[in-house]
Amino acid sequence: MSGLFFCSFMSKPLFAANWKMYRSYAQTIEQCKKDLDLLRRLGANATIDVALLPSTDALSAVGQIVAATGIYLGAQDCSAHDLGAYTGQVAAQSLRELGCSFVIIGHSERRAASDTDEIIAQKVGQAFKAGLAPIICIGEPEAVYNLGQTQQFLTKQLQALQSILSAHTTHHFNIAYEPVWAIGSGKTPTPPEISNTISCIRNFLETEIGSSQFRILYGGSVNQKNAGELKNIEPFEGFLVGKASLDIQEFAHIINMIE
Repeated sequence: MSGLFFCSFMSKPLFAANWKMYRSYAQTIEQCKKDLDLLRRLGANATIDVALLPSTDALSAVGQIVAATGIYLGAQDCSAHDLGAYTGQVAAQSLRELGCSFVIIGHSERRAASDTDEIIAQKVGQAFKAGLAPIICIGEPEAVYNLGQTQQFLTKQLQALQSILSAHTTHHFNIAYEPVWAIGSGKTPTPPEISNTISCIRNFLETEIGSSQFRILYGGSVNQKNAGELKNIEPFEGFLVGKASLDIQEFAHIINMIE
């Protein structure tokens, strides 16, 4: 599906499925073909945006399978560099040419591996240049949460992006608030806590950056057991769903619980 969707997509909740590296290429394709009818139904819903973010090796094949479904395609990461001598990396331009509309940047797993604030800002710049809408992940470790310093921690992460976001205020992007301690743990903050945190993020983006072209998603152990409670996040603008999205039936159930 074309990535030229920016004129309308920001008014809809986004449900993004981050499949990480849980499945092989063949397993990913098999799953998409098996649940193609369900994907068509999800993609036909004009009130939401749905994106699949498989591993890089499967992007082209998944894109071909969902091409006529209304489902968007996204990548899990991109290079901080333009085309050049960067062995093993994938340029944002190439992702766009593969049909991607979204790209995750700054996921806590990437931050833990090697991505510094500077690298993340560079990746965001490359995404903007390629016409991709980044899903920029921010989130605090459990020790910070327990000290009640979540908002201060997130503000520092956002400040590291201030220059690149301020230079692209007409570009659309997504912020995914994913508490590091919640990812894969089955634990989540309460909806009022998340709503307060989202208000802090929104205030920074609007006052310090001067942007209104964004959505703020929640991610971190979202599943069909807690989606009914998490839909009470105000304002609700979508989920970045990890392991629970591997089962497209469960992913659809999460989406249906919100509507």
